[in-house]
Amino acid sequence: MQGKNPLSTGPYNTLSTSAYQQVNNLANKADGFDWEQLLKDVWHDVYNGQITRDYLQLATDNNIDYRALVTTILGYASSFVPFVGPVIGFFIPIIDLIWPPSQPDLFDILRQQIQDLINQALTTDTLNKLQALLQGWKNELDVLATEVKNLTDPKTSTIGSTVNTIHLQFVHDIPQFTLKDYAAYALPLYVQAATMHLGLLKEAISKQTDWGISDSDKTNFLTYLKQWIVKHSENVYTLFVTGLQNIQDDESSQISSADFIYTSTLYGFDIAALWPTFDKWPTNDCPEVYPTQTDLEQTRFLFSDLVGRVDWRGYPSAGDPSTYLYGNFPGELMQISTRTWDRVDQIQQVLDRGYNQSQTYTYGDSGGAANDPINISRDNPLIGVTPRVMSPYVGIMMDFADGTSITNGGSYGYDKRVVAPDNHKVHFVFPWTDELGGQDALINAFVFKNLHPENVIGQSDPTTGVFTIKGIPAEKGYIEDGSSLKVVQERLNGTNAVQLPLGPSLVVPITNKLAGQYHIRVRYANPSDSSIDIWQSVNAGKQTIQGGNFTFPSTKNVQDQGYVPGQNGNYRLLTISLPDPISLPLGEIDVRLGQYTSQTQGNLFIDRIEFVPVQTLFSGPYYLYAPYGYPFSKTLWKGDTINSRISIAGSANFSTEPAVLQFYQDSTLRKEIPIPGSGQNYNYPNTSIPNGFNKIVLHTNQSAGKGIRGTMTISLSN
Repeated sequence: MQGKNPLSTGPYNTLSTSAYQQVNNLANKADGFDWEQLLKDVWHDVYNGQITRDYLQLATDNNIDYRALVTTILGYASSFVPFVGPVIGFFIPIIDLIWPPSQPDLFDILRQQIQDLINQALTTDTLNKLQALLQGWKNELDVLATEVKNLTDPKTSTIGSTVNTIHLQFVHDIPQFTLKDYAAYALPLYVQAATMHLGLLKEAISKQTDWGISDSDKTNFLTYLKQWIVKHSENVYTLFVTGLQNIQDDESSQISSADFIYTSTLYGFDIAALWPTFDKWPTNDCPEVYPTQTDLEQTRFLFSDLVGRVDWRGYPSAGDPSTYLYGNFPGELMQISTRTWDRVDQIQQVLDRGYNQSQTYTYGDSGGAANDPINISRDNPLIGVTPRVMSPYVGIMMDFADGTSITNGGSYGYDKRVVAPDNHKVHFVFPWTDELGGQDALINAFVFKNLHPENVIGQSDPTTGVFTIKGIPAEKGYIEDGSSLKVVQERLNGTNAVQLPLGPSLVVPITNKLAGQYHIRVRYANPSDSSIDIWQSVNAGKQTIQGGNFTFPSTKNVQDQGYVPGQNGNYRLLTISLPDPISLPLGEIDVRLGQYTSQTQGNLFIDRIEFVPVQTLFSGPYYLYAPYGYPFSKTLWKGDTINSRISIAGSANFSTEPAVLQFYQDSTLRKEIPIPGSGQNYNYPNTSIPNGFNKIVLHTNQSAGKGIRGTMTISLSN
């Protein structure tokens, strides 16, 4: 029987296991192989219809980390706008990646990684049963792939019927992945199966025209997609609660609660949190969806084992995760310093909170020699802190992403070296104070590597060029009167939700990199029976861009399909832009939400605030008058550098002169596009601007006594 860790009852206590290093070896890039960049390149080629099986095989042959592979696939496969891309779509190539010509397939990789983590193997009968189900799916999906590849006339297509057959098979088979006696396998396997199910439906809707799918089938598939995002989410959380309870009740369990939470988070919740972004098609019941590439930040933590010298008389210091986790996201580790002699006497950490704020946490006393502070950069984050022990002596070793390490104190041995999961970094180190007052055992807290304290919107993805929808967790904000945020756990959201207080507002600071129009919406839960009226505002410095009362309806009995079930209620999106969309300037802004009525105090939970960019840089009439032949110009748009393709469409007024549209990067002219006159229409779709631009100018070098007039829309291509 494996002993229970006393910290395993903490809210997000996803402690790793001693076998984690075996799994992490699969993920680390010891040979310099950049699997993440490879996957981005793969999806770029898929988008341009250039995908080959050999390319996907390369990814599989490199033993890349399954969780990171799947989350990257989901992020890029679900990022492209519907009805854009090759006829074959994105789902068909995934079949080759999941079931490559040579073994192992991705299900085998997942099963092996979980087995390494928990030291528990599936029985032969159970494994054979699952493999039979998987083979059945592969056979049906191979039929679909063949139909798509051989389709010549969409009018005679039967692909809609094939998709419906596979959908029904998923619905029938997926419950068999619950694996009652194998709780640690059940949730990750279910999540992978459910992801394939939702991906199939999404693809069929996206490729309706190319695949010859009828309007009625498309309507049905959209209904199924929305329904099953909810059902699969509910099932995942039920599997988690049931599995955790069974493990805690079973004293003979081979795995601990901590092991189960860890695998459920990395291989389950992190992926399930992306399912809502599959829904890109609004309906009357569900108008708020994700029509373009989306970045929903996740602030959840993972924890290493407690490692180092632990005496039975030791006790958790103020840094005990089980209490700390009820605070808001505190920032990013930017400096760590220690005092050491024969033990680690003190650990001091400085966290960057963004917006020129920092906070220092000190554990232990001032005995021992002070070591030089170690500054930590975003380009080379800390990935593990390990005590080095030769009892009773203890030193401390810090490992960085570039492979270097620094040891303070004695360079003794260590029981196991702590290393963050791939694509993660050390967020905080929680010391364990021993009987002599030393900080001689530690728990590492990990977050995603790209999580920073600043809340930045209006950025384009460097690979796709798409300006992303950005979801900012509410726990990255603060309460305006300085009081502490009250947060509650929400595993399926990947964040803690903020319970909106009575009186002072929740303030979420934002840095906007792209001036323009945005839809602003809140994902919230209101489990009470009635609506809640709050005050909301969007501000830039001392200027209030919008503000006023807003009603948040109850989500207790949600009738529409657009919600995510949570631990504290059903979460749904509500657009708060007034007007909608709203124009946001470059620079620093903030969003404020305040509850001023005691009628339903404490019943409103804020998960995140989302910013949906309207992909338009300029839309409306233009006018330029140059009667004497001098160069005349008018700036139509100016902002941060854009590397995305653009589309230009417009119509010149009758009896007007031609001009050119100029694209500048600072003072450097990147490209000119002719704008005709004399009542002509013009259209420049999906146009590239080499090396990007940050200013658009309407310009003429010649006399334009009749004026240059018309209407034009300049928008970003996805």
